[in-house]
Amino acid sequence: MQKRIIDTADQVRSVNDTHYWEKEVAVEAYRGYESKVADMVDYTCRVSSRFMRTCLADERLMTYENLRQNFLEPIDSPAVPVPLNDVMVATFTTGLPRHRSPP
Repeated sequence: MQKRIIDTADQVRSVNDTHYWEKEVAVEAYRGYESKVADMVDYTCRVSSRFMRTCLADERLMTYENLRQNFLEPIDSPAVPVPLNDVMVATFTTGLPRHRSPP
């Protein structure tokens, strides 16, 4: 499961860019914000992959407490400057790779 999360995040990052949001998704509500959406999706995928890789390297970190303190609600963390609880990405990433296959 954890490896699948990393693979999916990598796949999403491979198609995620401003052009994708402007031309492929082309949702009126996102018009003018495409680069911000792409940045938010990239940030979320990067942070998620890094967190999962860290946990896979040391499975003792696979705890709710670690998830909360170092991913969902970290305080003053250079690795996660914006807590994932503050980032709404599910709306943007759901099905993202299905729109266009990665190169």
